[in-house]
Amino acid sequence: MPLTATFDPGHNHYPSENVYFFMNDCDRRVRCGVSELALEVFDPKFERSKEGRLVAFNKNRAHIESVASAKYDRGEIERDGRTILVSAADIETIFNQSPTGATIKNAQAPAVKREAECS
Repeated sequence: MPLTATFDPGHNHYPSENVYFFMNDCDRRVRCGVSELALEVFDPKFERSKEGRLVAFNKNRAHIESVASAKYDRGEIERDGRTILVSAADIETIFNQSPTGATIKNAQAPAVKREAECS
């Protein structure tokens, strides 16, 4: 079952420079994250700071959540047994690379259910 988006604003994890956020599998919270390198695929020049990572995450959140949900459905969980981490390799699969930068193959992010849609 696809994960549903929450209103979690995202949290910068300083030592890893990942942004972590929660999604739901109905009534179960699932810890998800996105690496700084994955954020760089969206915007190679984003500001490398706590605030910059959170801005980049929220700007690209729909795509990140869609990738996290697909990884969850495939059972791709990190070694800690509880986290779905979106990597640069995961994000690059939705991009065409060109010498002038990345362009999204499908500009519309796949749908992620909102909390109220889970029954």
